[in-house]
Amino acid sequence: MSAPEDWSHLERRLADAERDLAFHKALLAERDAQIASLRHSISWRITGPLRAAGAVLKRCFAAIRAVRALSYQLGGYGPLFKAILTLARREGANGVWGRTLRAVKGAHAEYREWSPHASADDPWGDATGADLGNEPLISVLMPVYNTPMEMLDAAIWSVRRQTYAKWELIAVDDASTSPKVRSVLQFHAAQEPRVKIKFRTENGNISAALNTALEMASGEFMVVLDHDDVLDPKALYGIAREIDRHPEADYIYSDEDKLNADGTVLYGPFYKPDWSPEYLLSLMYTCHLGAYRMSVVREIGGYRTEFDGAQDFDFTLRFLLKTERVRHVPRVLYHWRVWEASTAHSPDAKPLAEERARKALEEYLTARGERFTIGPGPRAGHHEVRFLPRSEPLVSIAIPTANGKVEIDGRTEWHLDAVVESIFEKTTYRKIEVVVVHNGDLREDQLERLGRLGVKLVEYRAAKFSLAEKINLGAASSTSEYLVLMNDDIRVITPDWIERMLGMAQREGVGAVGPKLLFPDGRIQHAGVVILGGCPGHAYYEWPGDAEGYGLGAAVARNYLAVTGACMMTPRRLFEELGGFAARFPLNYNDVDYCLRLHERGLRSVYLPSVSLYHYEGVSKEGGRNVGKGELEAFQSQWAAKVGADPYYNCNLSQTAPYQF
Repeated sequence: MSAPEDWSHLERRLADAERDLAFHKALLAERDAQIASLRHSISWRITGPLRAAGAVLKRCFAAIRAVRALSYQLGGYGPLFKAILTLARREGANGVWGRTLRAVKGAHAEYREWSPHASADDPWGDATGADLGNEPLISVLMPVYNTPMEMLDAAIWSVRRQTYAKWELIAVDDASTSPKVRSVLQFHAAQEPRVKIKFRTENGNISAALNTALEMASGEFMVVLDHDDVLDPKALYGIAREIDRHPEADYIYSDEDKLNADGTVLYGPFYKPDWSPEYLLSLMYTCHLGAYRMSVVREIGGYRTEFDGAQDFDFTLRFLLKTERVRHVPRVLYHWRVWEASTAHSPDAKPLAEERARKALEEYLTARGERFTIGPGPRAGHHEVRFLPRSEPLVSIAIPTANGKVEIDGRTEWHLDAVVESIFEKTTYRKIEVVVVHNGDLREDQLERLGRLGVKLVEYRAAKFSLAEKINLGAASSTSEYLVLMNDDIRVITPDWIERMLGMAQREGVGAVGPKLLFPDGRIQHAGVVILGGCPGHAYYEWPGDAEGYGLGAAVARNYLAVTGACMMTPRRLFEELGGFAARFPLNYNDVDYCLRLHERGLRSVYLPSVSLYHYEGVSKEGGRNVGKGELEAFQSQWAAKVGADPYYNCNLSQTAPYQF
């Protein structure tokens, strides 16, 4: 650049800065005049006591919101109160509430300090896009309506300050009644040619405004920025980078967090799993930031006004009917502002949203040819989809047994007797066969009782014990389309457990289904398998049975790399094609290995919390609970290089203890 051009560039920047300064000075002067007028009014003096009371209430509500945010991160109020009790025991009862609030604030501060967008060692570097082979134009759509001007200004600046340059912002005002909205939009459009504005003459609500923006958009991909939210400075670079690395991708989503009303505190990061189709059916977890390929957007016809309030969910579900080439950027790129008018503050901010979201879900599932019912989820605004069996095939329950026993409340209970009794007494699905694989040590009374119930008995003989071979023998001795592999230390809780698991197992792309398993005292034993550092482990192990988990992960159906063989349903066809459980893992990890082989084929394992069973973990396993010498090494040599990071467990979460903070 020559010297004159350099001076010209600096002069333009100075002029922009001066206009910006003049704009904000005008805002300040207007606000000062309003404040002065208000403070000299009679009503101001009369309402002084009410304002004081309001300030107290505001602090109370702020504390409630902070505690609610921390409870969400810790997996519910139970773990939060447990943490408070631990703090009280360690620090003493005096001042524990103040200490707890300081801990909440400290957690927020720690998150802000650690957060990738604040890190000096950011691997993305300056994130201008110079390192990319493909630099797509990204259209940022922003519907606007009577936005507080400071929030609107911050939202627009968050786009203008993007490190990635190939963007256009299309802000559509939906006939706001506030003249300040127009002045803010016109100010930015005058300064930045990439900011395009449109003023609708009639209010049509959010979908109409978004469709107006789509008519003006020319990008290869589009993202939506709500008028009161903020993009991370590297947000659009993160999307462009993923497109460059995965040009086949049609839909890309990122992690997100929350921003307080005045824009000073970031908190509540939501670190999401990679693409989890079953998880999306319970909650719109992919929402922010979402980037959509524009050609598919044009194909589905944009947004539908009858779904306002749930328009993002409806739009995404219809988009996914056309393509499931989905990618995830595991980094916070979107800051969702929490204030009294936002759904981030409360799902009740838009009362019709849940009803319309459910209608969108019904249309999506119907279009896919599913049989289902939809009920309320664990929280407002969430759903529980129950898939109904497409048919009623015979289901075989294969139970390997060591014929062990356990002492319960001063009495002896034989595991095999108890599990068979619970199956036949509590199971509502009648087309079942039970296959018991034993060691030839069953008592006469057991043989008589099992024979009377029609249980098929298969004796296992081997010079060296292998649970994998024993399970395979049970499967081979059964005759059904679907297998349930079950330890003998299981007890049925949910009567229609087979119907629920079968409905999910019959979904396209599902290879294995596992329920929630509880210890006899009600704590969680199994809620999916996470692989950290090459080591498989149970998610939410020993958490309270009613814990919602991180991002509701223990309370709604979602995908994991594996579910436990202590109770797993899988199609016989797949089990036989994969050769059953691998003999290489005679005692441990054979179930995880099986699920990973399903994963290699592009098939999903699903955790189903609506089905609960008790599990007396480890008692029925010959060899006990401990992992044998060399078993972990064998597992890691087989899978460490292939699996790498667990796709359903976000790399920003603890890498030593699942979902702990």
